[in-house]
Amino acid sequence: MKLALLFSLFSLLALAILASPAQSESPASQKEAHARIPHVIQIGVDAGGGIYLEKFLKEHPADFKNFQRLIDEGASTLNARTDYFITITQPNFTCMITGRPAQGLDGMSEDIGHHWMKNWDLQKVKDPQSIHDMNPGKQYLSSVFDVVHDAGFTTGLYWEPNKFHYNVVLSYGPKYGKEGPHGRNKIDFEIGSKEAADRLALLQKSQATFSFLYFNDCDKAGHQFGYLSQEYLDAFKRVDRYIGDLLKIVDTDPEWKDRTVIILSGDHGGKPPREGHGDITEPKVYTIPVIVWGKDVAKGADLYELNKDSRKNPGNARPAYGDANQPIRNGDTGNLVLSLLGLPPIPGSYINHKQDLKVR
Repeated sequence: MKLALLFSLFSLLALAILASPAQSESPASQKEAHARIPHVIQIGVDAGGGIYLEKFLKEHPADFKNFQRLIDEGASTLNARTDYFITITQPNFTCMITGRPAQGLDGMSEDIGHHWMKNWDLQKVKDPQSIHDMNPGKQYLSSVFDVVHDAGFTTGLYWEPNKFHYNVVLSYGPKYGKEGPHGRNKIDFEIGSKEAADRLALLQKSQATFSFLYFNDCDKAGHQFGYLSQEYLDAFKRVDRYIGDLLKIVDTDPEWKDRTVIILSGDHGGKPPREGHGDITEPKVYTIPVIVWGKDVAKGADLYELNKDSRKNPGNARPAYGDANQPIRNGDTGNLVLSLLGLPPIPGSYINHKQDLKVR
């Protein structure tokens, strides 16, 4: 009798084990079934000015077919805004990943800002600091990489050398990243390569839930030759081809097809002929595109029309963060990434913290 009872208990236990989820399944794969979007790719186009892109789309349509496809099949505006305080590369990309303005706001704590005002070159800095050292309270500044990684998903950064080493790679790597349920290193896949093909190849191979892909061609050409030069136009054309290569991956690879959203934005434009991008009052500098394309995104939609209740097209103006009618900013994109993935906003973020930027 005891043997029969023992055998029955053993059988029930075996059935329970067989019916349970596989223990080898990673947290990311467990969660993916519940994620709204399996993959989000954010593209940062350095010096990708919105006024210039609009001009090139009209004058050179055959060379900008991939930008046009993103616009025609997605939700977009070419009249978004940079950070209000600064129109420099690293500070604006820091706005994108932290959801914070560059500085504190009037009447509010200075800790709201990320305070990364540098454009540090990897090869020239002798005393490197992380982003967490820059704010007045020396507090840890969470990023989109933190939220995605700590939720058990994977992240990837595919960049060109010297641009993101300190404010991203170092700050959210194994040394300075905050201890979490999946470790301190918030960036699972990372490559700093001058070749766009290398960046795209690792992006496809890694299959990260969140990927940040960076192109620097337009910035180099704008600084060296000017923003109305043939070289700047040619650089923008190359970026269009890179986007085409990415779309081939998304269109044909079963892992990415119908499972991906692409978010493209600029960090600044440029002041012609070749006066750089430090003039925060120049529309050609502070006007940038924000384009969203892919799964569950409205097709051929204007982002301002979709967000009448929370954003207003600023025309040529440069609204401050405290103004009643806020434009769409590149800083909106970090929390947009998280809302698409079904994740909460970046802790401590200010821009799009309500995750109310709609794409459909």
